[in-house]
Amino acid sequence: MKLYYHRSIPNAIIVELEDGTRLRHDGLEIKAIDLSACKPYLPPKAYDAALFPVPDYIARFYLPEDEQKRVKLRINITPSEKAGLEHRAEEGGQTVSRYIRDRIF
Repeated sequence: MKLYYHRSIPNAIIVELEDGTRLRHDGLEIKAIDLSACKPYLPPKAYDAALFPVPDYIARFYLPEDEQKRVKLRINITPSEKAGLEHRAEEGGQTVSRYIRDRIF
């Protein structure tokens, strides 16, 4: 889910869902956005230039709780570090991804 401001609609947030569907959330009340209360947002493609992303430090107040916790991290590790992580994860009966998440969060 991505959030945008629109230059000509100052009191609304445009919500873009994973499938590309866009919805309009009226009001800037600081709370999680209820998608069922949003109206469809169907402007011409030319209006896309007027959209600009809501900064992450603000968007977290509008996103549902399950979306807030989803953060993508990219890490660079050497092959020997990867082997060590795989070994420790296997000992704990976890996937490498789960093992790393448990240590970070």
